[in-house]
Amino acid sequence: MSRKKQIISQQYEFNPSDIRHHCIDGQTWHEFVRSSEIGIILSILGDRKFERALEIGSGDGLQSKILSRRCARLVCSDINRKRWDSRLEKEIPSNISFVVLDATNLSSFPDNSLDLVYSSNVLEHVKEIDLCLGEIHRVLRPTGIGIHSMPSRHWKVFNSLYRLSRLRTPKVHGVE
Repeated sequence: MSRKKQIISQQYEFNPSDIRHHCIDGQTWHEFVRSSEIGIILSILGDRKFERALEIGSGDGLQSKILSRRCARLVCSDINRKRWDSRLEKEIPSNISFVVLDATNLSSFPDNSLDLVYSSNVLEHVKEIDLCLGEIHRVLRPTGIGIHSMPSRHWKVFNSLYRLSRLRTPKVHGVE
């Protein structure tokens, strides 16, 4: 079975006034960047909706809530359930469920069962990327799509400089 592969690679720039406004603290900046990122991705998809979707590495659940507006059923996953922010837990939409899983083992999903597999800033942390991508391919329906957003080298440099400016040690981001 051959699947059509389409890679959309676009760069987006934030307005400097948005950056100044949202750079008040780390949490405000994080919410601004993650909300903007999922908004850009969803705008590329037009009005497409998904019957059954999986978000790999849902983190604090911020993007999950936004993504769930396009999904009849969204399964959010992470390797650690504690990553969901407690304030978001109180407002979980009814079409979201949560499972703890490793991105390299999606055995709880049958072949060709998902319309969408989404991840944001996750794949760069997966050591066995070929295994992960193979599992994603297996669970996607022939008409399904995988959307994976990853930080650029520029973001890594910016993040390191930001941490240094705050007198924090830069973290290594990802497995390489």
